[in-house]
Amino acid sequence: MGISLQKQKRIKNTALIKQIKEREVCVVCLKTPVDLDHITTVGAGGGDTYSNLMPLCRLDHSTRHSKGIKHMIEKYPRYKDWLIRNERFDVFEKLGIDVNRPENKAPETGEIMRDEAAF
Repeated sequence: MGISLQKQKRIKNTALIKQIKEREVCVVCLKTPVDLDHITTVGAGGGDTYSNLMPLCRLDHSTRHSKGIKHMIEKYPRYKDWLIRNERFDVFEKLGIDVNRPENKAPETGEIMRDEAAF
């Protein structure tokens, strides 16, 4: 019996993809229609989740792939803001970019930290 080298079929969240494409605008230029860019590629284990699917117009999507995420973060404040809003601090860490986390987020887990003074 031989080893199968065939890629496994990818499971897509078609409902989420449709919802984002219908409701969102490009993070960079605010135009429609949008492509969806996987922040963490499917091959690297990224899935079809809201925080992994950034809406970008075709031009900005192309720029992101040709120049990279670091370029997009440095040139377009909305790109960086989207990553922060969607708690993608892993992206900044991988690129060695310092970013201020919201005060109530734990650096290692991203979980909401309990404010002891409130209890």
